[in-house]
Amino acid sequence: MQSLSVPEDIIETFSDLRFSEPMIAPVERLIDDVKTDERVLAVLLYGSRARGEETATSDIDLCVVLLPGRDTRDDQVAARMSYLKHGDVDVHIFQQLPLYVRRRVLREGKVLFCRDADELYTLAYRTAQAFENFRGIYHHYLDQVARAGS
Repeated sequence: MQSLSVPEDIIETFSDLRFSEPMIAPVERLIDDVKTDERVLAVLLYGSRARGEETATSDIDLCVVLLPGRDTRDDQVAARMSYLKHGDVDVHIFQQLPLYVRRRVLREGKVLFCRDADELYTLAYRTAQAFENFRGIYHHYLDQVARAGS
């Protein structure tokens, strides 16, 4: 198994994230699985738990980021299917998410596992660039939705 090339300070610990004991086991099982999956670049916690806004009923949202070159549609589907067995957590494949959600995952996400920090930073930069190219369309759409609702 390849060792992590990530500065320790970007990896979040369970105590940093205020996970209760019953939440740790399913997340640890998923992390153990992704460590042996060579398609996986990183796993990020996102959503209310990452923002520190969780409630007693909040789920655990995890995003599995596939390595570039290992992110074909077949890879995405296979990864999604293999991680569905972790029913205690809500698992999404980064490359299958809409662009605006990918941006949010990268902005608010907490890195739980990372195989290559440089590659994750490169992916984050490319995602930010893609969103900037898409921003005008996205905001126009939101304006239209707001007008339709008023």
